Amino acid sequence: MRIAMIGWEYPPFKSGGLATHCYGLTRSLADKNVKVYFFMPKTKHTINNNQSNLVIKEVGETEIFPYDRPEDKAIAGNFFEAVHRYNQLVVAKVKAVAKAEGKFDFIHAHDWLTMEAAIVLKEELGVPMVLTIHSTEYDRSGWIYPNQWFIDLEKKGYGKSR
Repeated sequence: MRIAMIGWEYPPFKSGGLATHCYGLTRSLADKNVKVYFFMPKTKHTINNNQSNLVIKEVGETEIFPYDRPEDKAIAGNFFEAVHRYNQLVVAKVKAVAKAEGKFDFIHAHDWLTMEAAIVLKEELGVPMVLTIHSTEYDRSGWIYPNQWFIDLEKKGYGKSR
């Protein structure tokens, strides 16, 4: 089995559940002879990986660094455009890897940061999509002024995952 997993950081550089979850999940799957390709933004950190069934694929830099480099660079430009650009880069990289190395059995995305790419890849590659939601916009906002952009994206992703 081959999985294209799309995340935000690897291994966890900062405390938080999303990266910790991805780290444990990818390593556990790799231990069970599942080939996992983990796609993430490039970072300044060296990524050490001793798992033969785990391949880390860094995907061009993005202008959003909420976990990796908050001290180095403020969110540059339009935040929503930066998220969209990251997802475009992921789509291109996953498709290139699939073409060069073989088809994936499914796409696994984590949260809203990677949902757009997963939806496109599901449709263009014709493979199932698994979506892990770590929190929703309602959770993050505490129901105080939730952002409709996030809500709409999350709803779209929920409807496409299967």
